[in-house]
Amino acid sequence: MRIVSLGDSVTLSYGGDRSPWVSHSWPAILGRILSSNLGERVEVVNSGVNGDTTRLALARIDRDVFQHNPDLLIVMFGLNDALSLHRGLSIEEYENNLRLIAELASYRGVRVVFMTPNPVTERFERYDSGRSLERLLKYVEAVRRVAGERGAKLVDLFELFQRDDYYRSLIRDGIHPNYDLQGVIANYVASEVSPLLGGPRIPRVRLHRLVRVRLDDMYNAFTDIAKWRGRFYVTFRVGTAHFIPDAPDGRIAVLESSDLSSWRRAAVLEVKGWDARDPKLLALGDRLILYTPSWSPERRVRETFAFYTRDGERWEGPVSCGEYVFWRPRRLGDEIYVAAYRPEGEGWELHLLKSRDGLKWRYVTTMYRGDMVNETELLFRGDEAVALARVEKRPRRALVLRSKYPFEEWSARRSNLVLQSPAMIEHRGLIVVAGRVFTREWSGGPYMPDYARTGILVLEGDRLKLLMELPSAGDTAYPGMLPLEGGRIAVSYYSSHERYLGEDLLSRYRPYTQDYKPGIYLAIISVHP
Repeated sequence: MRIVSLGDSVTLSYGGDRSPWVSHSWPAILGRILSSNLGERVEVVNSGVNGDTTRLALARIDRDVFQHNPDLLIVMFGLNDALSLHRGLSIEEYENNLRLIAELASYRGVRVVFMTPNPVTERFERYDSGRSLERLLKYVEAVRRVAGERGAKLVDLFELFQRDDYYRSLIRDGIHPNYDLQGVIANYVASEVSPLLGGPRIPRVRLHRLVRVRLDDMYNAFTDIAKWRGRFYVTFRVGTAHFIPDAPDGRIAVLESSDLSSWRRAAVLEVKGWDARDPKLLALGDRLILYTPSWSPERRVRETFAFYTRDGERWEGPVSCGEYVFWRPRRLGDEIYVAAYRPEGEGWELHLLKSRDGLKWRYVTTMYRGDMVNETELLFRGDEAVALARVEKRPRRALVLRSKYPFEEWSARRSNLVLQSPAMIEHRGLIVVAGRVFTREWSGGPYMPDYARTGILVLEGDRLKLLMELPSAGDTAYPGMLPLEGGRIAVSYYSSHERYLGEDLLSRYRPYTQDYKPGIYLAIISVHP
């Protein structure tokens, strides 16, 4: 299936000529969301042009739209038509041009979706005490009017922004939505057009806030988040690179906050002689436990160690939990379970372990054997368990494992997507997933700047359906997820996007290197079925 998105610079967004960020523009993200939800490849052609109007679009419509033979045309204009000093059009011409675009598409059997433009804000150089917004609103009403006349689908981006102060604050120059909003726009459009294409209703994701937790000269990566005794804790690895096999490079930082905005250092934990990695948190009564699967450069083995605190300040440990790589422990009643793997040659094995105190663990069963199975997230739903497992053997698509209490026998089915570093919670009847996703097929090589992303998904049966991509690039993901009051979710993750994109988040691009050390971020979202 092919969709053409016709518009101005807001449509073009980060998809300019030779820009590596074309895959991070909202039309490109829209294509990935629709593909995973419809179960077929959906290509979205970005036919946005800087400074364009409906008049100029009509002059290029054959070349930029109809030669692609689209099944659907998304049309969004108005900012330049209403506000450009040199290219502005009367509202009458603007409205007639919209009708003509729709008629030309209808003649060729192409369905049309109209989008209203986003509003302008005080940052716009010609805001003129709000008079430019008042003028733009008349053009917005014209879009709504034409869509209503023709019975066409309307995606009201203007209304979405008008009712959300945070979104308006992210219109970087008062007219162009910034990098952080590309996934927001893509999710909103996908939720509106999916039923039109015979697809499912796609849950909407609202981004309430994005917090930069840590960005410095260290390689900060691999996160988790927990709430304990009314305080929030974020943990991550601090090193000089992603991985140095011959050096004990990593330590574990623990930050603490009362409001998810301001963070202070609570601890830096070290396993002497080991590279401490992939920390996970477990709030267990009067203790907060931290697990760090670690690598010994000398012995060339992996082992998970635990630290714990009773006051959030003084930590005891490390305590060895065995030669396993733990993922995220989960409580079920009085028991704690963890999916732990052993990477040994070609026969990688995934075991289920359980504990009562979080320190002494015993074997329950082998959940899966082979395929280089590794990072595996557990979720309990009553007496049932579901697990998402990363695999490295081609085709690398994640495994969905299921079992019932006492969890000794597990079924396994292959999902539809490559997903790495999974996190998973139940939220409003949905299984919401976060993890590393890819803009194209991953070969197993180094991550290029535009290659990997942090995605928000849902798991339905054995299918992973992408809902949104958080601002992310380069080395990214390893999220933690924490349900909050009011139906919100805190998602911790790491990403290099600010390193690559620079101050203006648009024109600067530098090749991949370990020098682009990632930072730690926290997204506050809500998912609406």
